Amino acid sequence: MSGMTFEKYKKLVQEQGEILLEAVRSVVSKDLDVKVEVSEGIQVFSDLAVGIGKMLGDFREMMAEREGALAAAQSQARQLQAAVEVSCAVTFILDEDELLDTSVNLLGDCFGFYHVGLFLADEENRFAVLRAGAGKAGQAMLEEGYKLEVGDGSLVGWCIAHRETRVARNVDGEEVALPLMRSEVALPLVFEDQVLGALAVQSTEEAGFSDEDVAVLQTLADQVANALVNARRFGMIERVRAETDKRRREIDCLNDIGRRMEEACPLPELLSWVAARIPPAMQYPSDCVVAIEYDGQIYGAPEASTLLWQVVQVLRTDKGAVGRVYVAYIEEHDFIDEESTLLGDIARRVSSYVENQRLLREAQVRAERERLVRTIADRVHRGTGTEVIMRITLEELGQMLGAFKSVIRLGTQAQLCPGSGEGLLSDQKVATHEAKEG
Repeated sequence: MSGMTFEKYKKLVQEQGEILLEAVRSVVSKDLDVKVEVSEGIQVFSDLAVGIGKMLGDFREMMAEREGALAAAQSQARQLQAAVEVSCAVTFILDEDELLDTSVNLLGDCFGFYHVGLFLADEENRFAVLRAGAGKAGQAMLEEGYKLEVGDGSLVGWCIAHRETRVARNVDGEEVALPLMRSEVALPLVFEDQVLGALAVQSTEEAGFSDEDVAVLQTLADQVANALVNARRFGMIERVRAETDKRRREIDCLNDIGRRMEEACPLPELLSWVAARIPPAMQYPSDCVVAIEYDGQIYGAPEASTLLWQVVQVLRTDKGAVGRVYVAYIEEHDFIDEESTLLGDIARRVSSYVENQRLLREAQVRAERERLVRTIADRVHRGTGTEVIMRITLEELGQMLGAFKSVIRLGTQAQLCPGSGEGLLSDQKVATHEAKEG
């Protein structure tokens, strides 16, 4: 208090005491950024201010360490949560393209990486082809058919060739398509003893991948590899099933046509039925129409002969081409080889049926003629006299040929041939038969 009045000293004590109390209140309320400053004059307060300042410094260091540990723990928790989400999502996706796209997008969204890409090795294991990429950069690389040679020439190529994870902590300017990339990690996709490809992840930070990051990413890469194998197996099963179903439809169609032919139905009826039976055996039944052209008639859907997407099969018999089968799609679809083969088989079967029907009709006509000839011969054999024989012959021939009037003349060649100069002689035999009306 030397040189200071009591009132002034009292006021100074109150001011510095209030400063110290305010600092303590701030510490209690967890405000560690407060500054403790008191003017000189009261030594005890000055010493107390220094002590409080040191205590605040210790608190700040302790809280920083605690916050760092908390942040690290929270980061690991977020990574684990993201890993679980990605694993659950990719496990049940059975379409390969959807699986790859979902994997890169989830990894990019959940972890906040600059870019994520999935490369698959080709059949010869010469190139790693980018099959999925996150964001605009990934889409641009996909459109240009981005691929890397398997080997030591790139991080991804090395990863696949050696089946090991590799981290590049500083890759500034090494990839034109990813200008902000500063570090990268490539992780192999391995299933049993086969390397399927690699997962490539890029960061905008140098040394952006900790050991914990790499461990989590490798776990996810293993999950993606397992899911990819499952998707491929499922795809193979689906292709076999589809092929089996397609082959069953083809066999059912041929069998149905065969059974219908065994019924020996009239040809027009069969052609109409075949035209309606073919579409269910095609790839796209609802878009398929069929027309069969035969003997100047169209059976089925006439528009099939004018559509752009069509297959035409010719009906052939011993007489040559006798018709056509038009099979068409009303929408743009390509005909596969199996469809063309099936339609060729159907056309051959229908051609055989047409030929058999023709031969049957000819045989029936011959049989009817032979029957009539035998009938005429029998009646003639029983008849007496030339006129009776001629009349019987005219009646039977007229009935067989459907003639309204029949005439038989007997005479010499000169008498029967026009322009011979000889008229009808009295001894020339003439017989006439006219069909009765009704």
